[in-house]
Amino acid sequence: GVIITKNGIINANRFVASTSSMSNDDMWKFAKLTKEQAAAFSPVFKPHKAGNVVNMGNINANNVLLIGNKVDIQGGKLGNADSTTHLVGNYVYIDADSAKLNSNKINVTAVEGGYTQRQMINFANDGYKFGNNVNIQNTNYTDTTNTTHIGNSNFKKTLTMGNMGNEKDNAIEWWHFAKGWNEGLDNIKEIDEFKLVGDIDFNGMTIDPIAYDYNNAFNKTFNGNGYTLKNITINANEDYNVGLFGAIKDAKIDNINIDSVDFKYNHSLPNRIGAFAGHIGNSSISNISLSNIGMINGIRIVGGFSGNVADSFISNIKIDKIEGINATNEGKFASNAIGVGGFTGMGASTSYNNVILKNIGNISLTNKIGEVYTTYIGYFLGRSDQLSASKNANEFRNIAIYNVGNLSATGTWRNDSLYIGAFAGALHGSKKDDMENIFIFLSNNSKISYNKNFRSTYFGNLAGVFIANLNNIHIYNKEGSLTNATADQAYWNDFNKNGYVSDKI
Repeated sequence: GVIITKNGIINANRFVASTSSMSNDDMWKFAKLTKEQAAAFSPVFKPHKAGNVVNMGNINANNVLLIGNKVDIQGGKLGNADSTTHLVGNYVYIDADSAKLNSNKINVTAVEGGYTQRQMINFANDGYKFGNNVNIQNTNYTDTTNTTHIGNSNFKKTLTMGNMGNEKDNAIEWWHFAKGWNEGLDNIKEIDEFKLVGDIDFNGMTIDPIAYDYNNAFNKTFNGNGYTLKNITINANEDYNVGLFGAIKDAKIDNINIDSVDFKYNHSLPNRIGAFAGHIGNSSISNISLSNIGMINGIRIVGGFSGNVADSFISNIKIDKIEGINATNEGKFASNAIGVGGFTGMGASTSYNNVILKNIGNISLTNKIGEVYTTYIGYFLGRSDQLSASKNANEFRNIAIYNVGNLSATGTWRNDSLYIGAFAGALHGSKKDDMENIFIFLSNNSKISYNKNFRSTYFGNLAGVFIANLNNIHIYNKEGSLTNATADQAYWNDFNKNGYVSDKI
């Protein structure tokens, strides 16, 4: 590799650094070049070869060419005022806060990808402007063998959070993130990826959800890099989609740990609420852990992880300890369905894989008005559907639920139907759901109950109603506790391949 250190100074008309080796023949050919030919020499780029170029020093040249497997501009000065710089590699990274990019034009050929990066605090202090001091262009690179290497258009603008030196001070960068996104300040919607580079301790600070307005949904990439957000209080305004993120759509979010979350409720409760998000649509969410979550209260669509989720891929999620989950409808949403679940209140056309729910308090639903359309409640989700515009079927694989409290629904006279089950209230849809490796452990003290004020009740072991392909489904419960759960009796023989076996504690 090639490293230009912080103390390194290079003065030249043209400067080339490459990690691709030259053969003896190439060396002789180069030695015989004219001055004009040498000035235009473009070394061979060998993308399969290792070797990185790292710059932290000052390169004072009118023409700069850096070639390596990874080209990493960590600081220093790059080029003169009127110079041209070309960075070629499988990956190209530019720290725009630390490096002084003097060139009028920086051409980037990042075969696999790369980014130019700033710290959130500097970005916010610059008025939420990413910076127009340099023109970075995605281009191709043709070497001396006339081989053209295609630059990947996936060259991102990235903002990092967690740069302030300690966990508590890092919270100011999240505050700037929330303010910038929710108010749509300057360039923030042009950022491709947000990343954590350190833990953030909010110390009980009350924050607004990121993108609480559905029309302003978060639609970018967020990489937590395995860092932790802790001691958060989320503003549960009645007009918001409520969670760490309010509304998520067309996004990718992964690798985040969230520890200790409470909610600040106003006089009226939110319609959609979950610890992670109020709404998730057409997104990929993976490698998320949540622990020590306070009471989650909402009106209509309430879940431990999300209020509702649609047309998405959810994987590798662990939830450990929620005080309780409750929906209380006092009249604001009469004639609408209500969904409550330990993971999500309502879902549609979504894949769930490798999910653990444990140490969840009571999950309850109380409807205080008549004429509500339908009520759904289950330890995992309230209701799932199949979206007509989606090709995705609902898939539930490798899910474990254990050490959970009571599941209860309380209605008012003239309520419509209640669907209730140990996994879900109802699994609807035009396509069969796929369910595989589902394990539900109900303790001796766990009770599933409802009152008689619903016009009709569908109570099942697994769900009140469903159409699904079942493989390796187990519900472990105290003998007799699911005696009346007969709505899905036709499927009982599918719970185990060897015929129905009563799973009991």
